[in-house]
Amino acid sequence: MGKKCFLETDCYRVSFDLKDIQAPQEYVNMIVEFTLDQHLGDIMVKSVPTFIAVSDLCRLAMYFEEHHR
Repeated sequence: MGKKCFLETDCYRVSFDLKDIQAPQEYVNMIVEFTLDQHLGDIMVKSVPTFIAVSDLCRLAMYFEEHHR
């Protein structure tokens, strides 16, 4: 079973599809998808399944938290 997390603004949406896997705890298997608002163009980019370090994912979340204001 996987989990999806979203970052959504007026112009774009980024989704992080986190997959449950049997892997070392310091890495997460996920797919990232970027979708531009339809009024700005019809663009969607999706990554291949890839591993990301949990520490890098935490740093990304902290970056978003610091810059959302």
